Amino acid sequence: MEVRTSERPKARQYSVQELVEMAQRGELRVPEWQRLFKWKTNNIRELLDSLEKGFPIGTLLLWKRPEPAPAGTLQLGPHAFPVKQSADALWVIDGRQRLTTLAGVFWRRGSPDRDPGTRDMFTWAYDLSSGEWLNPGAKEAWKPEWLPADRLVDATDLVAWIASRADALTPEMKARASSLARDIREYEIPAVIVAAERDETLRVIFQRTNDAGVRLRANETFDALQGALTAERPSTIRELATVPVEMGFGKLDPDWLLKIVIQVAGGDFTNAHVTDNASAADIPRTADALRRALAFLMADVGIPNEALLPYRLPLA
Repeated sequence: MEVRTSERPKARQYSVQELVEMAQRGELRVPEWQRLFKWKTNNIRELLDSLEKGFPIGTLLLWKRPEPAPAGTLQLGPHAFPVKQSADALWVIDGRQRLTTLAGVFWRRGSPDRDPGTRDMFTWAYDLSSGEWLNPGAKEAWKPEWLPADRLVDATDLVAWIASRADALTPEMKARASSLARDIREYEIPAVIVAAERDETLRVIFQRTNDAGVRLRANETFDALQGALTAERPSTIRELATVPVEMGFGKLDPDWLLKIVIQVAGGDFTNAHVTDNASAADIPRTADALRRALAFLMADVGIPNEALLPYRLPLA
């Protein structure tokens, strides 16, 4: 049988509040083959930070099946709850980690500030004094200025929480809480809704949307983000790579060249991520240092070519 959609995909936007409410009504379902939750605390923190700052968090892929979603028990993060049969339910094909996080963090489920025993990886607070997202442990005292994240998507809950701490919060904190809640509640996430009769169709779509792109190497990501930010040359790893070639030393791995840039910039070359302090402005200095190092290896050490290097660490 041919794998295809039954109609053209539809695109729309869902606010965070809409998605949480859909989850509560059982209108977001997760196929068996998509149920493993793999995110760690840091992944959740980054998602919350992106929502706060208005960063894109990707597109959801949702499946509209021809038959109603069955009644049963639905598990979304810490929430296990009975759901009725629903003809309106959408199945989550891509976005399971994000949607589980939204439901787990923003769906009201008690008072973690007063009941430490209910806290888990989905228990989050926003520190109104420091502007940080916190995942308080069970033994940690909950401070008055820590706004529980599960009060953010329901305006009534937020107003009640602010009123209960009126004496402990400054006017600036109250304003910050209201602004944060509005930004997150109204944050819109793009989604593509695909109508298809068989889940094999969605498996193919999921595989292609996740595997079609060729992952960039670390040096390529660095050049993409930094290379156009300065007029001084060299300003990219690709341009830096011409230095050893022009000296007759041969080609050096671009990812190793990135490690050298990070080292010159004072970063940790064993962790070559673009989040280090290195930038395109460090590449001219790196080129000078690389020329001196290669000249030393070629003239004084007697290593005329990169093929004779026993290992690359001395360059970094």
